[in-house]
Amino acid sequence: MLAQQAGLLDLQIAAARCDDVRWYEIDNESDLRMAERLFSPTGTAHGAQNNAPEWSIAG
Repeated sequence: MLAQQAGLLDLQIAAARCDDVRWYEIDNESDLRMAERLFSPTGTAHGAQNNAPEWSIAG
């Protein structure tokens, strides 16, 4: 399905390795809240301290 959409919109798709990058896939509002907790300067996830920079999402 993704290939069909890319073909319809004449898009090129490429993969990127994210092994050394902190990221969280956001598909909905619940995912956004989890990402905000994970990447907050004082946030923790599953007991691990997070030292990621503060992020701001403009809407």
